[in-house]
Amino acid sequence: MGYWFMVEMLGFVLVPMMLFFYSYRTGDILLIRIAAILTMLGIIINRLNVTVIGFRWDAAVPYVPSWMEIVVTLAVIFTEIWIFRWVIRRMPVLSDSSSWKEKK
Repeated sequence: MGYWFMVEMLGFVLVPMMLFFYSYRTGDILLIRIAAILTMLGIIINRLNVTVIGFRWDAAVPYVPSWMEIVVTLAVIFTEIWIFRWVIRRMPVLSDSSSWKEKK
């Protein structure tokens, strides 16, 4: 468990933090995207670690989620991503509002 914690902290906290810092200083968008992906993976791995791996780690028979639990989890995650993309593309979040709205 100690090695797993170190992988989480070094690989999914320290590395993205350093990538964010370096890419901000240099303005490298690709590195920012890589750091963001590593950060998201770190959050997902941490949540899985807390709920699946760390929960009852001393049990005689280790818990393995069924395929239905995995499908429901992936459906929820992909629905959240789909809604987020819909909001970003159709609402003035990253850009100015439409010209017809500014005339009012």
